[in-house]
Amino acid sequence: MPVEFDLEQRETVLMSNGHTVWGYLLARNSDGEPWLIDDQGAG
Repeated sequence: MPVEFDLEQRETVLMSNGHTVWGYLLARNSDGEPWLIDDQGAG
């Protein structure tokens, strides 16, 4: 799932502040289970 957001942190840790494009891979075990983040990375 690609996402775009404007990141504003009090203290810069791993990602730079500003406009960010990122991606999340969502997975679940069955139809009744909640979606969970399985992986993430640059989108």
